[in-house]
Amino acid sequence: MFVWDARNMSQPFTSTNCGVKPGALVPYFDSTISLLYVASKGEGLTVYEYTDQKTFQFVSEIKSDRPQTSVVMLPKYQVDQENCEVAKFLKLSNDNFVQTVSIRVPRKTKTTLFQEDLYPPAPLNEPGQTMENYRKGKKVSPKLLDLKPANGLVFFFFF
Repeated sequence: MFVWDARNMSQPFTSTNCGVKPGALVPYFDSTISLLYVASKGEGLTVYEYTDQKTFQFVSEIKSDRPQTSVVMLPKYQVDQENCEVAKFLKLSNDNFVQTVSIRVPRKTKTTLFQEDLYPPAPLNEPGQTMENYRKGKKVSPKLLDLKPANGLVFFFFF
């Protein structure tokens, strides 16, 4: 797998061996915690961490008993903070079954305190500026969503 910097397409920025996959690779990158999730038709998800050495290191592979047709990553505010979930995907299988796939970071103890290292502010799914300003070359930072609850505690209510 090769990764290019869109500002310099003359050569790959970095590369990693991700084995043999039966279909096209579909990448999802979480820039807030530097994780790359790679999906492939018929396969599960493979997780890589982007390191300080500017390489992608294999972290884990998530397989299931049903081959997938398509995968989509849900927005960051959909994750279960109480269980240290860092990503959530919806997977469509060949028999039209939709399954939730959760990516969790193991922690020694379950806590109700907010995990700041796992949930930094995340980009919102809305534009940070107008197309007119973009064409003029105006530089703005993306709009971010602070995932930290007001009091620092994570509460969940079950009925």
